[in-house]
Amino acid sequence: MSVKEQKELKALTKEVAALGYRIIYEKGNFQSGYCMVLDKKVIVVNKFISDKIKTIILKELIQQISMEVNDVEMSEIKLTDE
Repeated sequence: MSVKEQKELKALTKEVAALGYRIIYEKGNFQSGYCMVLDKKVIVVNKFISDKIKTIILKELIQQISMEVNDVEMSEIKLTDE
């Protein structure tokens, strides 16, 4: 893993933490994703995939989570306007 990839992965990990999620790296035959387990926000990533792919996955998940947060905020604004 290059130094650039390490820094990018570390930055993405901090961004995920800022969104209130915890990253779990596990082995297995599954597709990476995010979910809530007992009110805990969790992102599960296959630990055997390359760091480059981990970075891509985290970027996609951060984008999805951010879009969902924005949707919730917009619906809350609409409810308060009514």
